[in-house]
Amino acid sequence: MQEHERLINEIKNIVSKYYENNFFSGHEYSHSLRVYNLCRILAEGEEVDEFVLEAAALLHDLGREWERRDPSIDHAEKSVELAQEILNKIGFPKEKISQVLYAIKVHRFSKGVKPETIEAKILQDADRIDVCGAIGIATAFAYGGAYGLQLYDIDDPFAENRPLNDKKYCLDHFYTKLLNLDKTLNTKRGKMFARKRKMFLIKFLKEF
Repeated sequence: MQEHERLINEIKNIVSKYYENNFFSGHEYSHSLRVYNLCRILAEGEEVDEFVLEAAALLHDLGREWERRDPSIDHAEKSVELAQEILNKIGFPKEKISQVLYAIKVHRFSKGVKPETIEAKILQDADRIDVCGAIGIATAFAYGGAYGLQLYDIDDPFAENRPLNDKKYCLDHFYTKLLNLDKTLNTKRGKMFARKRKMFLIKFLKEF
């Protein structure tokens, strides 16, 4: 087994065990694996350091549970801290660690940061694509159920005459974030994936 494969498998084992004790609805280990697989697809044909990209994908959301416990904590920043500890512990190539940490640091949607490296661009795209389409719908309602949100405003479900409030209504999250993700992506392939999944979201809303 090559060093690359061995270390990625070691990261997978560490991350899967971590999420057993640090569960965050909608952003559990399965999310990290989906982002990892999307990153590999989006990287095809690109000049990218796959080692850096794969490690960043698996480690990018470790800080989610910390942020849940204390909203003043930025999960991306905490993920950088936790990822650095793991990468140093397993003997990840030191010259690549800063690239992994940068990709993790700038992946967050709400920060509105435009990444500069191709690895960071792909990770940001993959993370956003994963919350589109069928998975996005499931994640939105799973999160809403876990945190006591209402499904929708019974008087104005689609916020035609009120401000959007995705802190209160699950359905509002589609309009504050999910339907806008395709406009924020960095790569051509990422935009193609997002547009396809957006069509599914629109179809779902028409049936709602």
